[in-house]
Amino acid sequence: MNQCLHIRVEGNVFKTGYRYFLKQKAAQLNIYGRVYYFPDHSVGVIATGPKPGLVEFLKYCLSGNAGSEVEHLDSNLSKTSDFSTFEVIEATEYGTEGLHVK
Repeated sequence: MNQCLHIRVEGNVFKTGYRYFLKQKAAQLNIYGRVYYFPDHSVGVIATGPKPGLVEFLKYCLSGNAGSEVEHLDSNLSKTSDFSTFEVIEATEYGTEGLHVK
């Protein structure tokens, strides 16, 4: 059964390739969802998949890629969401929820 993981990552993760690193790892683990920036340049992730894959994905979120440095990570499990891809979202304006997409 699929679960949904909501993640917020703080640190040096803005314009470091971190979001595209997570997209690559999500594809390897059959994880679906989206990754985006918050106004403070932290990264938000919604990831859906089987629990073992989400656990492994969370490890990649913590380790980051070569250009990033994760200082803090918060995560919450929730009911599954219906995603069929993993997307990097480009935000055009930010609101209290984090972003409004194009």
